[in-house]
Amino acid sequence: MIELLVVIAIIAILAALLLPALARAKAKAVQIQCLSNLKQLNLAMVIYCGDFQDRTPTSNSVPNQDIWWWYKELDKAYAGLKGPSGTNDVVFRCPKDRGWKPNPLYLVPHWQNPILDYSSYVFNGCDIWNANNLLNVPLANIKHPSRTWLMSEWPIHWGYSWHKSLTGDANIPYNNALDNVSFVDGHAGYIRMYYDAATSLPPLAYYTYPGSGQPFIPSGYDWQNAPD
Repeated sequence: MIELLVVIAIIAILAALLLPALARAKAKAVQIQCLSNLKQLNLAMVIYCGDFQDRTPTSNSVPNQDIWWWYKELDKAYAGLKGPSGTNDVVFRCPKDRGWKPNPLYLVPHWQNPILDYSSYVFNGCDIWNANNLLNVPLANIKHPSRTWLMSEWPIHWGYSWHKSLTGDANIPYNNALDNVSFVDGHAGYIRMYYDAATSLPPLAYYTYPGSGQPFIPSGYDWQNAPD
């Protein structure tokens, strides 16, 4: 009986040691999958641009739709997908996507949401805040392609994180939340998003330099929203 208790105690100790490591490994695998998706979609967008005088989409490339998510209708054929968009478009799906609760329109993951064309990812073309984006830009004119993002997870629009979230499952913006993005040069990685609660601007709205006269990303960050 004592031996059995000793064995059970050893198993409990090993489980306590191994479970956190397994959880970290699972989280890392999920992030790798998300980054792989972004690299594929980034390549698809670059190929699309190559077919259109090397220029990124315009605000009206998908008529009467917001291009930062309806870009998918331009991108998906270059990513090897055919037919109407749907929940089976795996390359457009982040495993950590949890939607945007408690907003009633976004209670399910974005890749399950027809409003968002079934995608966890966005193109750097949001123009509702300012012109600080990559709309209708020749790729060759982007001076810093290794730090200018082209594709991102949706939270860059809000400032919270799907990965290593400091607010758990609560979709609350905070400074330095992690977000997976892919850059114009083709590489992908996570960034620490700059967010200033005093401005209430989402991370994608900040300018690169203080000379703009607008809220800008301070030094110490290795990404930017728009070409110089």
